[in-house]
Amino acid sequence: MDTKTQIIEIARKLFAEQGFDGVSVRTICSQANCNVSAISYYFGSKEELFNATMVAGAERRIKSIQSVLTPPENIEDFKAKLRIFLHQFFENSCENSCTIQIIARDHKIIAENESVRTYFQIIPSIVAKFFREAQEKGILKKEFDPEILVDLTFSPYFMKILFSDTRLGTHTLDQETRHRMVEQHIEIFCNGYLV
Repeated sequence: MDTKTQIIEIARKLFAEQGFDGVSVRTICSQANCNVSAISYYFGSKEELFNATMVAGAERRIKSIQSVLTPPENIEDFKAKLRIFLHQFFENSCENSCTIQIIARDHKIIAENESVRTYFQIIPSIVAKFFREAQEKGILKKEFDPEILVDLTFSPYFMKILFSDTRLGTHTLDQETRHRMVEQHIEIFCNGYLV
C-alpha cells in the first residue's frame, strides 16, 4: 500500500471512531508512520484528507452500479438486477463500514461540502432512475415515489451496519447473514411494490 492510500485508510478508521474534530493530523500521521507534512503534500489540509476518505473508490462503485442498473426489461430482469446491486452494495458497505460510521457521525460536514455531497447524490439518483424506468415499463407500481423507494432500499443496510455491534445473535460480516438479508429484502420489496 502506498503512503497516500495508507493515510486515507488510517484516517478513515480514525474519523469513524473519533469524528472529524476528535482526530488530529499528528495522530493520523503517527499511526500511518509518516511525517505531518505528508498531509499537506498529498491532500493540502485535514479537510481535504477527510474528503478523500469519503470519495475513495466512489468512481469505481458508481461505474459498477451504472453497469448493473440498466433499464429492466421485465419483472425477472428487474429482480435479477436489484439482487446483484443489493449484494454488491451490502458487501461494499460491510467492507467499508467506517464510511457509514463517518456519515452517521459527521453528516453535517458532508452536507456542507459540495464535492463530497455530489458523490453521495449520484448513487441514489442512479437507483431512483432504475425505479422510474421500472415504473414506465409497468413493473413497479406508479403510486410510489422513486426517491422514497431509494430510502427504503438503503436504510436497512445502513442500520444493520451501524448497529451490528449492539444486536445480539447477528454478525453483519457473516456471508450467510448478508445473503439471507438481501434475499428477504428483495422478496419484501417485490411483494410490496411490484405491479
